Amino acid sequence: MSDYTMSNQIIEEYLGNLRDALRSVNPSTAKEFVAEIEQHITEGRATLAPGDEVGLRNLLERIGSPASLASWPPVRRWALL
Repeated sequence: MSDYTMSNQIIEEYLGNLRDALRSVNPSTAKEFVAEIEQHITEGRATLAPGDEVGLRNLLERIGSPASLASWPPVRRWALL
């Protein structure tokens, strides 16, 4: 498997876990939040060398785990909208 494909797989797994963690949130709010996090990943990934799996994992760690993002107070407030 190429590094690029492995990097994409890591991101898709992370975003899938985030979507799962946001199941109790209003669907349109969850979609918007995932898109925002995906944009942060894209911006951060642009600073990495292609195939830098360690750098990508560090980036995702800095963004936060899907569970911690889903429990972030502003997200929980949005869930009520």
